[in-house]
Amino acid sequence: MTQPAPNDMPNDIFESIAEQYTQIICDGMDWKTMYQYCYDSMMDFHTRDCSGNELKELIQNYDEDLWNELYENAEHEIAKDAASYT
Repeated sequence: MTQPAPNDMPNDIFESIAEQYTQIICDGMDWKTMYQYCYDSMMDFHTRDCSGNELKELIQNYDEDLWNELYENAEHEIAKDAASYT
């Protein structure tokens, strides 16, 4: 049986291959590597794929009060960093 070109394969075959490959990669990771991969993937998503409004909505869906706390933390860190350069 001949295989179709990768871009022409049926969606269910594509998803099955992706799932199998993901399982193999995850099975080979230790927890520190998995944590770093998760962290990097989430940071990439939050900083590149989310608008400010989308990020705020995600955070507020996680915890209603967390957005305000994180915003205040960020302002404090930026002010502290700016002061250290003077």
